[in-house]
Amino acid sequence: MLEQLRPPPDPELPAPSTGYRSRFRSYFDQGALVTNVVGFGLAAICGFMAWVAGPDPAFVITFLIFGWLVALVSLLASEVALKLPILVLACLAFGSEGVVLTQHSRLPPPPIELSNGDLKLYINDFAQRLRGSAIQFKSKFDDINRQFRNAGVSQEESDRAARDSEGYKKLFLEETTEFKDQYLLQAKMLQDDLLKRLGPKYPEALYPPGDGRRASIETSRLMLVDGALVGSDPISHIADYLEALANSLP
Repeated sequence: MLEQLRPPPDPELPAPSTGYRSRFRSYFDQGALVTNVVGFGLAAICGFMAWVAGPDPAFVITFLIFGWLVALVSLLASEVALKLPILVLACLAFGSEGVVLTQHSRLPPPPIELSNGDLKLYINDFAQRLRGSAIQFKSKFDDINRQFRNAGVSQEESDRAARDSEGYKKLFLEETTEFKDQYLLQAKMLQDDLLKRLGPKYPEALYPPGDGRRASIETSRLMLVDGALVGSDPISHIADYLEALANSLP
């Protein structure tokens, strides 16, 4: 009887609340759950990248802001159809930032604020590291050369046969790759800084006209353009070149 006396609901009034379960149901259906996981996963990755970005505040702030924006978009967008394109764009933006950060992290700290005396010490240490790498490869090259030395063949012919061998070519490629990856960028920056401090007369002023060592200067400069090593013991020649420039500083 009481049910019959109860008035019908007014269609203009909002439907009664069904509680927190229906309010957040859209966030936990299958599609929304996936996008939320992706969004907060990207945010977590951004936080980690900000942590490893080092002391550069621009990268830290960029990654943190980007990460929180992705998380908020993932949580607040009510439709999966709206979340997906936003998250795709976020992934592309994050990828591009990751590339920039990777390039940024490979740049060595430029010693442009060092005094001439401190720069000399810095370059002497760098030259010693270059020579250490060169010694390791020279020992391996010598082993290959000994394999091609025969009593009835001149040393020039045996050396040529060794250089034409697959083992020699493979080792030379390994040396070039290591130099490019570990030393080239820093060596170029040091050369540029040294030449800026020494003035336009250098590097030709290192040796007087007619000195045979002038040829090694040009060879070293060419190798520092793109890291393409040439000749015998090329990394040691680069070390000698940089050290000679450093020792010419006042």
